[in-house]
Amino acid sequence: SRQGSEWIVCLGRTRRERPPGATLRGGGVCREMAVASAASGARAALRPAKRACPPAASGSQAAEVWAKLTALGATPGYVDLGQGKPEFAPSAAAVSVAQVALSEAVPSQYSPVAGSPVLISAVRRFVERIHGAAAAPGEGECAITASATEGLFSSFFATLEPGDEVIVPQPAFPWYMPQLRLAGCVPVPVHLKASEGFELRADALQAAITPKTRGLIVNTPHNPTGHVMGVAELESVAAVCREHNLLAFADEVYERQTWGGHQHRRLADIEGMRERTLTFGSAGKLFCCTGWRVGWVLGPASLISAVIRIHSYTTYCAPTPLQLGVAAALDAAPDDPSKEPFTQQLQENAATLTAALEATGGKVLQPQGGYFLVLDTGPLGISAAEYVDILADEAKVVAAPMTSFYSDSPDPNLVRFTLCKTRETVLEAAARIREHMDMSGKRARTA
Repeated sequence: SRQGSEWIVCLGRTRRERPPGATLRGGGVCREMAVASAASGARAALRPAKRACPPAASGSQAAEVWAKLTALGATPGYVDLGQGKPEFAPSAAAVSVAQVALSEAVPSQYSPVAGSPVLISAVRRFVERIHGAAAAPGEGECAITASATEGLFSSFFATLEPGDEVIVPQPAFPWYMPQLRLAGCVPVPVHLKASEGFELRADALQAAITPKTRGLIVNTPHNPTGHVMGVAELESVAAVCREHNLLAFADEVYERQTWGGHQHRRLADIEGMRERTLTFGSAGKLFCCTGWRVGWVLGPASLISAVIRIHSYTTYCAPTPLQLGVAAALDAAPDDPSKEPFTQQLQENAATLTAALEATGGKVLQPQGGYFLVLDTGPLGISAAEYVDILADEAKVVAAPMTSFYSDSPDPNLVRFTLCKTRETVLEAAARIREHMDMSGKRARTA
């Protein structure tokens, strides 16, 4: 709820109940669409206003960067540490169940729009087992989507109005801002500072809030920095959300990938946040099946019902056989994520890359979880863009400049490396970095 009023659902969107005589700001989320009767054959009397498209400077640049990285990473002879695409087989439990389902008639058809009841039940059991009974979604509090990315898209359209401002901590997953703009919203960047460990500070949030602020995106473990939010940090963010009555979009797709004593904590579990938080999960990130496109959204039934309606007009349902496979994988997942071989592999890869990068003069900003590691090229005397070009040209290793994770004023010295690769891949990349990326040696030879 916002300001004590209830969210109501209208044609798949939500809006706030307004006092009698009040006008709808910006035309309103529902646009008060008057739908004529089907018998008369009349069309809707009102249509939604044309939505704003993402400005080319913010939407297309990121897409161009990723297209270039993808093409370069697929080039023979290159080691791809640019894209967060795992090199591991999916969960054996998921594959076994999905293979059977693919050969049967019923599981090969549409699932219910909200998702397969089998997967919804598995998500509920998983959350209860890992986070406790109080955290488990109740009836109508879970929607299965065709990836967490689609879940975010449907949620933005379902819960926000054109003109609403949404705070986006940066660096950030490059798809947040274009999706918000497609929904007619105004993303407001708040910069996370490397000098502060990429923590999301309450004072920075307060400075970004205006009367139009309606939401906040929270990502932990964080892509691209690897920062894992602790309880104190989450509580300070929650206090801001409660004070300003904000809706929180909690992107927690890397929740199982933490190490070094760091544990994932859910924003929705902080006092006063369950009723105002939509939490996003991803089978692709949990079980190394990013091409399956199965995710979920958890939250209050009043918001989830609106998300489901938008979802029904986008992808309608995630692939049914793969939903069943993901359900099996969730049930097979160990209680302690540190016991998972994949998480252990990520930690080992981080240590290997750190040693190579620091041996050649760089400064690694140690990840606490997630799929990625960040290098600061400042000590090397070159920018991230220059470093990435040299890395590709001389070492034949692909990494991502973090400029594509900002909409404005990016840190020019940060580079993202992907950790979700096999030991062989990471060891080869580390060897090439040691051989080709000693900037002090290069400067000495050119002096």
